[in-house]
Amino acid sequence: MNNDQTFVVEVITHARVAANASWEYCVRWVGFGRSEDTWEPAAGLAACQALLTRFWTEVGHDEKDYPVGSIVQPSEEWIRKEQSRFQAV
Repeated sequence: MNNDQTFVVEVITHARVAANASWEYCVRWVGFGRSEDTWEPAAGLAACQALLTRFWTEVGHDEKDYPVGSIVQPSEEWIRKEQSRFQAV
């Protein structure tokens, strides 16, 4: 019996540099509130490339090195827009 559940990403609210110098993303899941947001590795969001591209366009990602623990976040307006985009699908 397969007990794997599939969760759908609603929006990415933050990104941070993890201890291994890779990016992790704070994800809001469809049907769950802010208190249920989780930090996910980039590899876990492979199916969300368009959302990741829009996220980095919004936050103005550049190629500089960010120290471990750095957090970037989009504007609240962008988050609301993305949530509206998702709900329209």
